[in-house]
Amino acid sequence: MLDIFDLIKGKSTLVKQIGAAILIIVIGAVYLLWPRHEQSAKGIQSIPSTQTSQSILHSESREKSTSKQTSAVIMVDVKGAVNKPGVYQVDTSERVQTAILKAGGQRAEADMNQVNLAQRLTDGQVLYVPVKGEQVPTNYGTEALSSGQTKIAINLNTATKEELQNLEGIGEKKADQILDYRQEHGGFKSIEELKSISGIGVKRFEAIKDQLAI
Repeated sequence: MLDIFDLIKGKSTLVKQIGAAILIIVIGAVYLLWPRHEQSAKGIQSIPSTQTSQSILHSESREKSTSKQTSAVIMVDVKGAVNKPGVYQVDTSERVQTAILKAGGQRAEADMNQVNLAQRLTDGQVLYVPVKGEQVPTNYGTEALSSGQTKIAINLNTATKEELQNLEGIGEKKADQILDYRQEHGGFKSIEELKSISGIGVKRFEAIKDQLAI
């Protein structure tokens, strides 16, 4: 009878040992697999973050590229009643006011009522600042003039030889004659004096008088 009891007790102990072993195996498997599961989940969650970062970098790159294109450098020739006439580099986004400041600002005798300071600049533009009572020479363009200004003209007392040759029918020889007359007589008192130049008669004068100023 005792042997049967011992046998049953032994089997019970064996079952407990097997159960304990199975439990240990299960716990070990869970322990080994759980970190991998977390890492996998974290990896999946990090993908959108990486994609977002790449999108931001691409966006910033496009913005920088656009900014560089917008701020391209152009050349502007500033002439007339400014302290430092010359060719200056400015950004395409700049206005006439900036170009004048780069040229040392306007002189005291400058007629700023004829200049549109808010006008946007263009590459190769000639910006001419007239003195008071002067009309801008025709070959300098009118982009920076205020709206409503009268047609620009050549000033007989300040024009260069090249500027005088922009007048219809005035070549190099006639331009030299005009300069000689201006020097000999201390300048023109009126545009009508131009008819005193040999070869400039009434007909020629009438054709160009609207382009003249004193």
